Amino acid sequence: MTAIYNTLPRQKEPSPPSTL
Repeated sequence: MTAIYNTLPRQKEPSPPSTL
């Protein structure tokens, strides 16, 4: 799921995807 997380707009600081 890292590829999808990288595609998401990171408006806040880099944090682990809790929703995924």
